Amino acid sequence: MLIQFDYYGAMRQAGRVEEAAEDILRLADSQIEMIIEELSVYWQGASADLYFSKCRELQSALRNTSRDLDTVAGNIRARSARMREAELMAQQIAQNTDH
Repeated sequence: MLIQFDYYGAMRQAGRVEEAAEDILRLADSQIEMIIEELSVYWQGASADLYFSKCRELQSALRNTSRDLDTVAGNIRARSARMREAELMAQQIAQNTDH
């Protein structure tokens, strides 16, 4: 019995992970930055500085998460390619032994 790996399904999943990484990065780079810029016009002082510092920490954490997700997507693609190659080799070996 031959186990078949869903290579194209894995590639789709990797694409979804990359899309999530892009969405998170966009959130960090544009939306949070826009919030900081808009609030800094009207809000000043120690509490504002603390809030903006927390926003920057969140931005950094989101960027790291985005990078990590890109790494995961790359790993999915690389491992899927290896599994596909192994499956093709196994099929070829099975065909050669049948003849």
